[in-house]
Amino acid sequence: MRFRSTAEQRQTERRALAGNVEAAKRLADYYFFIKYDLVAAKRWISIAAARGDKDAKASLRSINEILAEQNDSRKRTKNQ
Repeated sequence: MRFRSTAEQRQTERRALAGNVEAAKRLADYYFFIKYDLVAAKRWISIAAARGDKDAKASLRSINEILAEQNDSRKRTKNQ
């Protein structure tokens, strides 16, 4: 799941931006599981979901739910 080099990561990003579903899913996994960056994970999984990938659509729904839950939690904490 990790990239061997920055060059490999950039190449994967270029492929994802060109519409490669597997590259987009790999980047989403990297940001979700390794970097714990949900916003970046959402960006990459959105590309795969837009291409019709069913697993990516489900992952996007899950990420959106997590982000909404975090946002609600922050609002509750702020209002206490």
